[in-house]
Amino acid sequence: MSFLIRLDCKQSMLSHMRLLTSTIPFAMAVATLLLFSSCGGQPDRPGMRLFKADYRIGSNLVLSAAYDQSDAVPIKDLWDSLAEVPMSATKGNHPITPDPADPLKAVLSGDIEVSIVHAGDPLSSAKVKQITLKRDSDTSDLWYPDTATLKALTDAATY
Repeated sequence: MSFLIRLDCKQSMLSHMRLLTSTIPFAMAVATLLLFSSCGGQPDRPGMRLFKADYRIGSNLVLSAAYDQSDAVPIKDLWDSLAEVPMSATKGNHPITPDPADPLKAVLSGDIEVSIVHAGDPLSSAKVKQITLKRDSDTSDLWYPDTATLKALTDAATY
């Protein structure tokens, strides 16, 4: 009798294993379909690319930012997106000194080059003599280019 119970348990376990191995691929297929249907069912929807913006004065990296943007955005329009990309000052190279009269603003002068890079390849760069930066609070370490700086960068950009 005990032999029959063990045999029955083994067969029951095997049938559960078969059920489990046949269910997992089915569950994965259902999950994949749900994932794609939640994306609007648009397999040709553009992806995202990771960009980096580097601000240099001479050879010193002063500010840097990494951000993602849609594949569909033309390179020329990447300059406009910098208005919403927070930049961090790099340590030790060139301190960002806020304007004493307005601590939410800083002006950097010199031979400034701003580059937009994707996967290590420069896509566009601009050389200007001055940029004005703004920040949200006087304790923030995150800076944004102001509107006039963005226009100057866009006008000076090479591709």
